[in-house]
Amino acid sequence: MRKLNNISIEPNVAPGIDLLPLIGETAWHSVTLDPSIAEVSKAHFETLVTDLTNHDALRQGLKVLEVAAYAHITGYILAERFKADVTLFDVSSSTLRLGRNLAFEHGLPTTLVRRVAGDFHELPFDTGEFDVVYISSALHHTWRWRRVLAELVRVTKTGGHLFLENEPCRRELCFYRFRTNRQEDLTVAETFLDQQGLLRTVAEPYLGSRSEQLFGMTENQEIRLHDLLGQLSLSSEVVHLKASPQICMGTLENTIDRALSGKAAALALDFVRSTISSAFEQARVKTKLEAIEASLLPEVMHVEALVTRICALLEKSDWGRGEFMIAASGSLSPISPEHLSKLLKPLIDNDSNLARDLDRATLFGAAIKIIACKRRELGVGRAERIEAIAADGVDLMFAPEVFQLMDPRSMLFPEMQRAKIEDIVQALGPDWHLAASLNGVRMATPLVSRPGVQTVPVYAEHVVVFARVYGVGKVVPWTLWLTVDGERRANLVFDKSGSGLLIASVSNAVGPIRIEFEAFSGEVGESPSFNLAHLGVLRVPA
Repeated sequence: MRKLNNISIEPNVAPGIDLLPLIGETAWHSVTLDPSIAEVSKAHFETLVTDLTNHDALRQGLKVLEVAAYAHITGYILAERFKADVTLFDVSSSTLRLGRNLAFEHGLPTTLVRRVAGDFHELPFDTGEFDVVYISSALHHTWRWRRVLAELVRVTKTGGHLFLENEPCRRELCFYRFRTNRQEDLTVAETFLDQQGLLRTVAEPYLGSRSEQLFGMTENQEIRLHDLLGQLSLSSEVVHLKASPQICMGTLENTIDRALSGKAAALALDFVRSTISSAFEQARVKTKLEAIEASLLPEVMHVEALVTRICALLEKSDWGRGEFMIAASGSLSPISPEHLSKLLKPLIDNDSNLARDLDRATLFGAAIKIIACKRRELGVGRAERIEAIAADGVDLMFAPEVFQLMDPRSMLFPEMQRAKIEDIVQALGPDWHLAASLNGVRMATPLVSRPGVQTVPVYAEHVVVFARVYGVGKVVPWTLWLTVDGERRANLVFDKSGSGLLIASVSNAVGPIRIEFEAFSGEVGESPSFNLAHLGVLRVPA
């Protein structure tokens, strides 16, 4: 069995296809919709228009592709204002439909925009098809980011522009020990580390990825900036680069930055070494006073090793001139330090703050924005042509083996947020009460202590069961189990209120499958409460 944060699936089910991200994205987007999506979309539109204008690339009738479009309405605004030929692309067809509905609510014409659901590792478009390709906050949702970036460049026309917006880059001063909750939901241990100024150094530079990881989604915060630039330089000219490290900088980081900026080199290195080591020593002492598990912190030898490596890189560079990023690039980078320095020079000459921000980004992490103009083809074409299959206003264009999984006919349970209510009620059976929340989300609440659902019969097939649940936190942490045919298959532990994904697989299933949910708590009294927002029972072709 392969396990990820209480998520497990057998590796022999759908071999060669990573089901976890696909299922996680499906379950996440089945309910989750950012209420600020319209305002964010308008901000994206204004920024994109400004950037296109600055690079003499704005004109009527541009052919535009937005990848990982989510439910954004940016493309609809472009289509209306500039008669752009827009394609919106996302892994989730449901989310694209939500965006279409949102655009309609804002008075935007929806027939001018094409919506395509597919896998961004295999974009189903011709080489050089688009004048503008835009992706925001999504390249890091894969470990195979180089493949995705190559596809983004491929479908961009020679002379066209690729926009990468708000992408995280790797932080050298980080152990990457665990995924964190969002700032407002930090655990006691996370709050302790945050108060010591060490949470981003111990865990991750961009807080809050745990909720996505609980759904099996990829959160890759370790894309090195020099690797990203090197990959782009193979075919494109980087015409704009901006790093925003402030989002990853707190008291500790600002103290280090000031020391490196204001002290003589030798004194600065000694200060950095002692500051980081002292912060961990003090935190180690306080764990005993505040009853925090000391294992939360990396061992002393690991702290010393990280500090030694950081200081060795600092010794090779002059802080604030972009040299630290070049020193960190190392011999395994796709671009040599000399080539990287040459690439950066015109950008740094044009922006007095960029060199320092690049060094800060490399040491502390940052949100990165890149605009690249494609200069040449690399001779890599589409892997295979994918035929579009229309489904309620969205063209499904997954590779054949993936399409069989995403085909609604492979689902053995009606989609809770879109199907007819009577069909959902009938499928859920007598153990549940179905109702809509104030924001219109359908929720199934248990009426019995061990609620269950029985599927239609299946015959010698692989089946994947996944459920999006919301558990209500109690004083004592409690566990929710997903059982399949009486066998416990997956669990989530709730130490506070929140959503999660339960997933399990059944090999060679025959007949109906009984799916049940069991809640267990060490606390005497009222049983833990939860509800169900999405239940997927997916037939996986052999």
